[in-house]
Amino acid sequence: MPLFRLLNLETLATEEFDLDNHPLYLAASHAWIDNSFGVREDGFYDSFGGKGIKAVVHEAFHEVRYCWVDRFCINQKDKNDKLIQIPLMERIFKQAQAVVVFLKTHIGVDQADVDRIVAGLEGIVEMCQEEEYEKLGPYWQNEEGRDHIIDAMNGLRRLVSTTWATRVWTMQEFVLASTIFWIGLDLQPIRIADAILFAVPDACDNLAIEECLTPQMQAVFSYLHGMANVRRGSMDRTRVMELLEGRKTKKPVDEVYGAMSATGVIIPPVAAESKFTAWRRWCEAALTQGNARWMLLPRNGRTPEDGEKVNCIMPIFADRSKLSASSGLDLVEGLGPVAVSNGCVTASARKLGSIKIIRRLGSVHEDRNGRINRDITLILFAEGRKQLALQLVSAFGGGRYNSEQADAIATVLVKNYITTVPFVLNNTEEDFRPSVRGDFQRFVWNDFMHLQTSQMIGLNEGVGYMCQISHQPTSERLLTVLVSGDYVPSTELEVLDFGARDPSSRCVLMAVTSHKQSRGSLHKVGMTLPVSDDFSASWAKLPLERVSIGGEDCYHCGTPQAGPSSRHSNKLVPSNSSVAMRKARLDATKALRKQLGILTWRRRKRKHMLRLHFGRTFTRVVSKKKSRVGYLGKVI
Repeated sequence: MPLFRLLNLETLATEEFDLDNHPLYLAASHAWIDNSFGVREDGFYDSFGGKGIKAVVHEAFHEVRYCWVDRFCINQKDKNDKLIQIPLMERIFKQAQAVVVFLKTHIGVDQADVDRIVAGLEGIVEMCQEEEYEKLGPYWQNEEGRDHIIDAMNGLRRLVSTTWATRVWTMQEFVLASTIFWIGLDLQPIRIADAILFAVPDACDNLAIEECLTPQMQAVFSYLHGMANVRRGSMDRTRVMELLEGRKTKKPVDEVYGAMSATGVIIPPVAAESKFTAWRRWCEAALTQGNARWMLLPRNGRTPEDGEKVNCIMPIFADRSKLSASSGLDLVEGLGPVAVSNGCVTASARKLGSIKIIRRLGSVHEDRNGRINRDITLILFAEGRKQLALQLVSAFGGGRYNSEQADAIATVLVKNYITTVPFVLNNTEEDFRPSVRGDFQRFVWNDFMHLQTSQMIGLNEGVGYMCQISHQPTSERLLTVLVSGDYVPSTELEVLDFGARDPSSRCVLMAVTSHKQSRGSLHKVGMTLPVSDDFSASWAKLPLERVSIGGEDCYHCGTPQAGPSSRHSNKLVPSNSSVAMRKARLDATKALRKQLGILTWRRRKRKHMLRLHFGRTFTRVVSKKKSRVGYLGKVI
């Protein structure tokens, strides 16, 4: 019988109740560093928090006589009481009449102001839900609708420009709440529909409202948009772990404990446990409870922090949020039960055949402001070569385009290569616009780039390799992109299907070391970008097999690796690697920004063409830096 405490708003004494039988109450969500409630119950109504609770009760909950405040309702001096109460957070916040969010700032609006702003946003929720941006977007981009969006974003920015928005525990409290009231130092309680919190930032992003895509507005996207999306029930609950990027806790282990109740996967807290052990236990619990996506995230090859064991099948603690967000996967139930022992995951999969690495592509290109340029990335990958460009269209197209459409896209990639280079060298990527000829080419190119917003997301945190799948039971071959770290093992690789599908029902596959050459369990090399589902019917005929991956029995995970292993730093290539990095991405980026990179051309005539195009400028740069070699097409 779980028990918890509530603060009596009349006597200011804490009373104990059964979670299955308790009076009506409000729950407080606040940042401890703000000291919103003071330290003693008898000074409750003199504090900002006490005044805020009183204002919300007066405004909407006349019958409420109790509230839950962690400072008073959990014995802060008793470690055992904390361990008992932490797993109860889900029920405590869900069962509250409302969760009151305390912001140590003046919000500057009351409910009438909120209602007026929301009235000006009529139709924006439907546009975002139905993705009718092309049809309804012009009003919000060019007319008075744009002003309404900007006003709303400025209001939302005030809500998240506080310490409350940067804490792990407050994120969980917000996600679990049934009803939310916001209150600031002006003591004016306000309510905002979750649909508005989701739709306004979503519209800014999809419609490119430049006034709202500034660094000052980034907190709205980072903190508020994702939480509202979870509350709407439009994504797998365990993806709450994606929302921890940039959030803080006093104790490192609370980065797991402070979010797990919102995920629905709750592990019993352990005294003096490290964050790494807690994260491993949470991942294992998530997998065994049917959340297979957590073993299907991309790999970036980064070396774990001191104290964390290497395990290829599970994301490392530091990158858990980014890798989850870049997976492109939502709920994945898998093809059967999952078992975990000593970090080794055993699950059901279909063996589709072998996978062969053709060439290293690199990572997505980011400009000096950190914006991802997918069009520039693909153009640089193509290196101005038509055959390579056609292969890229096939690998990144997910089976979407016929030969005529693929040729049109490849032509754009090839024709824009030479003109793209100066924008990269001069750090002016924001001014780049690809040259596209004719309505047909423009239509297909725009469709291709729209597809890449979801297709290329896996490259955000890893390195891409063009590869070829020779799958069973047919003899056909399939081009795709494998996302891994800066090297892949030299052994033979196989590809497995665990039933992972992206929102468009395209297949996401796992590359592992071959059964024949693996010592112990298989080693997870990486995940593919979404591939065409044209072969799903034939794959479904293959038998399910139980496979074991990662853990203490994985030979590659147990082999010491020299040096750091992140795509953002230099690396020493292990002896068991064959596909080595060409140049550290960080060094390459610095070289580009200082305009010291000199293009290495495979054919002399291309170098001659570039001299003709840029004239003396290019010749002068070459003469000054003859000894420097930058491999632009593969390090971006």
